[in-house]
Amino acid sequence: MMPSKKIRCPKCGGVLEVSNPQNVPSLLIQCPNPSCNARIRVAFDIGKTILATHKDKDVIGGLRWNDICYPLLEGKNTIGRKSPNSEATIQIPVNDMSMSRIHAEIEIVKLPNGRVKAILSDLRSDEKIQQKPLLKGDYPLDAVDRVDMCYGDVLLMGNTSLEYISDE
Repeated sequence: MMPSKKIRCPKCGGVLEVSNPQNVPSLLIQCPNPSCNARIRVAFDIGKTILATHKDKDVIGGLRWNDICYPLLEGKNTIGRKSPNSEATIQIPVNDMSMSRIHAEIEIVKLPNGRVKAILSDLRSDEKIQQKPLLKGDYPLDAVDRVDMCYGDVLLMGNTSLEYISDE
């Protein structure tokens, strides 16, 4: 029996079952929904499937929340609460009003030696709303902080915890 995983299309939200017969690190598939047809890259990490991305870039780690792993791509990834007017590239579907619609940024940089560096920044900007500070573990970040991340780091955005995962 071939192992398969369920993912959610990031464009249409449909649930797809993806199998990995060759046990490769990532697959490029097309959403079977005729009104969507998004190209989706699905990455496999330590036996778990990372949520798909429709961008044609490699997934380089992710943020795990509530048994879902949101992919991190090379470059700047903004993280925030899902909302109709949120512009975050990763939108977490929570009713946590202490989490901003754009709360943090994780910049993924490929180094010349082939390794990857993940840099965390706090992006909360609307001081009218009493948003909680971004925490890495027990360490609160200020707007000027840029902190390197390691596998397993736990981030707290408002009352929502996310775990950073990567291949490194």
